[in-house]
Amino acid sequence: MMRWFRCKARYLAILLSVAAVPAFAQVPEIPDPSLPDIAMVRMWNGQPVIVYNPTKCQQLGPYLCGFYRAHEYCHIQRAHPIRQMWPQAMEFEADCCAAQNVSNEEFVAAFQWFMSGGGSTPQHGTGQQRAARIRACRFGN
Repeated sequence: MMRWFRCKARYLAILLSVAAVPAFAQVPEIPDPSLPDIAMVRMWNGQPVIVYNPTKCQQLGPYLCGFYRAHEYCHIQRAHPIRQMWPQAMEFEADCCAAQNVSNEEFVAAFQWFMSGGGSTPQHGTGQQRAARIRACRFGN
């Protein structure tokens, strides 16, 4: 449990430095083992929350889960409207934001996951497209 708190504190510090939004620190993270994805943003009591699947995070590792959670923080930080499926442009923006703000280990875990075909959806693109996108966002090429 302490690992999650340290991880969350690091993300909050990174993302707060990117966008000075005082309310951002109040984003709760809610574990939900029935979530069919790694993480997503939902509305709860009129506020955005990040819901994550702790079982998937344990199976896939903390670094990949960290990238996905950063992706969700980026949706909130960029004030994307909360809906079940984001428009493709917003998903690309959240991928790029996450790629620019995660640790090297989280970036590598996401890049490898995407290159192996993980993370493919109609909204996000194929895993290979996501890998190319996050590499370009992180390294500017």
